[in-house]
Amino acid sequence: MDDTKKRIHKYIEKHDLIRSDDKLLVAVSGGPDSFALLHFLWSAKLVPKEAIAVAHLNHHLRENAEKEQLAVQTFCEERDIPFFIEEVDVKKRAEKLQKGIEETARIIRYGFFEKVMAENNINKLVLAHHADDQIETILMRLVRGSSSIGWSGIQPKREVRGGYAIRPFLPITKAEIIEYANTHTLPYEIDESNTSQEYTRNRYRTQLLPFLSKENPAVYDHFKRFSEETSEDFQFLEELASNLLKKNLIQNGKQSTLLLSDFKNEANPLQRRAIHLLLMYLYNDDGRVITVNHIYQIIQMIQSENPSSSIDLPKKLTVIRSYNELHFQFGERHAPPEFYHQLELNDRIELDNKASIRLKLKSSVVQTNGLNGMLLDAEDITLPLIVRNRVNGDRMTMKGQAGSKKLKDIFIDAKIPRQERDNLPVITDYTGKILWVPGVKKSAYDREFSRSK
Repeated sequence: MDDTKKRIHKYIEKHDLIRSDDKLLVAVSGGPDSFALLHFLWSAKLVPKEAIAVAHLNHHLRENAEKEQLAVQTFCEERDIPFFIEEVDVKKRAEKLQKGIEETARIIRYGFFEKVMAENNINKLVLAHHADDQIETILMRLVRGSSSIGWSGIQPKREVRGGYAIRPFLPITKAEIIEYANTHTLPYEIDESNTSQEYTRNRYRTQLLPFLSKENPAVYDHFKRFSEETSEDFQFLEELASNLLKKNLIQNGKQSTLLLSDFKNEANPLQRRAIHLLLMYLYNDDGRVITVNHIYQIIQMIQSENPSSSIDLPKKLTVIRSYNELHFQFGERHAPPEFYHQLELNDRIELDNKASIRLKLKSSVVQTNGLNGMLLDAEDITLPLIVRNRVNGDRMTMKGQAGSKKLKDIFIDAKIPRQERDNLPVITDYTGKILWVPGVKKSAYDREFSRSK
């Protein structure tokens, strides 16, 4: 028992989890883990006893939920520990949010904890995750396909609103916690759902963990070292990736644009980490949305010879490659508006982008060099002129070249982003001959020798 306490103290000191002037909110469910955590902190004198408070959320999910709540309340009252209790019907809330019960419970739980911390000037939330939880979490994330820092498992400290969530029990096992709780005759309740094979974590706990422990009793130490070493590696890489993003990321309203000219020449591990950081930012640090597959899809877009491509990610995030830019934007992708206009002599139309197009009769002596337009010979065309979107199969007869060329190839040569091509006006005569794509290319029917496109 003394060895267990020493390892906890050493872990707290190594990761700077608790300082003497901290105020602690201990999350106590009523099970052996959280009761042992509360008792340890109450006895360890790491902070004054008056700096410790307890939060208990009754999810109304288990048969013994009321007994758990009463046990927590009684324990705190006997020791004059301030406690905060909230009751929530998680099943109903999950139906309303259209989320799973476990995810909903987590959202409600942390919302409650952060609220108590803010209202009571508490800066540390203390959670009872332990070494068994760590192994289960790492294995689950690897199997699920989590990315980067997720492989490291549960971190000893992370930021929450108003302070930090800390986990002093990560170096000790569930068996050691049970021994501690029984030694001190703590009034914990056993969660009957822990044996249910309905929950993913329970299957890992009851099937994989015993197997690993039997294969090598030192598995807890190995996973602890793996977690700490990979965390250090990823933190180092994250700093480099953060600097890379700062140099190559442009924020423009709701759209984030990653400049690829320099970015795509960086080492693959650094690219992957930078993409993960960017996705974490876009998803408001909700790492559960992101998988390794998402990151590799984006890396493949960056490294592809294809200058134009796109993918759809969860929560309506679209990633669009346009030559040396990668655009990230939330929202539905809408088809570009179709347009079709006819132009007779002296007509004028205004497009959605506020550009206007006019058709006027000009004398051959009019100076037109530099004009943002083109000159047509009336004998070459049939009026009215048509202004429309491009359509599949469009071809233009090129000046100085034999035959015609696909508009698609003209756009590629001009490096026009794919998402902009359908919005460009294509001007034809009434017979369908393509005369001009303003701002891109003029056809062989142009009689003007200016440099404008």
